[in-house]
Amino acid sequence: MLARATRSWQWKVIIWTVAVTFVGMIGFSRLYLRVHWLTDVLGGAALGTMWTIVVASGLGVWHRAREKASVRRA
Repeated sequence: MLARATRSWQWKVIIWTVAVTFVGMIGFSRLYLRVHWLTDVLGGAALGTMWTIVVASGLGVWHRAREKASVRRA
């Protein structure tokens, strides 16, 4: 949501790079410490990616609906 809030392409790339790096480091630490199996980490990453897509899509639909409603009122 932070990346969607900014208009600068450079900041979007920086935000996504930091987020993906952070997730990767956490996943690696889970494997290194032998707390989780590789399949657990990959499954968690897949689930997190799916949830991010669902939330981003829902936010886009919500914004378009609000814009459409404001045009109808005007």
